[in-house]
Amino acid sequence: HSSHYYARSFTGSGQEVLDIGCGEGYFAAELKADDNRVTGVDSLPQASRSDALERYFPLDLNSPPGTLPRELNGLRFDRVLLLDVLEHLVHPEFLLNDAKTALQEHGLLVISVPNIANITVRLKLLFGSFGHQERGILDRTHLHFYTRKTARQFLEENGCEILKVKPTVTPLELALGLSPANPFMRAINGICWFFTTLLPGLFAYQFVYLAKPRRNK
Repeated sequence: HSSHYYARSFTGSGQEVLDIGCGEGYFAAELKADDNRVTGVDSLPQASRSDALERYFPLDLNSPPGTLPRELNGLRFDRVLLLDVLEHLVHPEFLLNDAKTALQEHGLLVISVPNIANITVRLKLLFGSFGHQERGILDRTHLHFYTRKTARQFLEENGCEILKVKPTVTPLELALGLSPANPFMRAINGICWFFTTLLPGLFAYQFVYLAKPRRNK
């Protein structure tokens, strides 16, 4: 029940995929294994897993509006992915709106954002702590923070129609240093999944959205 699990499910197979913020291309390799053709975009000069990418475009994701469409030069995709990207941008609406222009007529967006209202953050606040971290919800490079409500509001205000939303389970295996396949860890994750589906606003680690551009009638 991770963001990659749902992103992979929402992407499907046999699709032309644009992975914005693809990093080194590790997730692109998983998508390629599902028979997808992946084009990557990121700020790195090149992606180390170039074998997983049909094309790669180095691009500052904080570029002015219209930069991405110019770089893509008319390329269109069945799925455009923005996984844990928007919270890092000065103006996330710029890239989101550019991403919509890269879709085929019936293409879909797959977007994930962390949940700042997660219980771990609430407990930190309860005890007077809100320090940045090297990774996770309070990653020091995050410029925006989203809750279940504000993430939906942001997407809808920027012309997205949300089709599905999935909450993800907090990755306790990273904190505990255990394999997800460990029987104890599997049991813990099962309990976490139960509470996450029951109270997603409190227990979700991230929200993963499947959305499409809202068409003007």
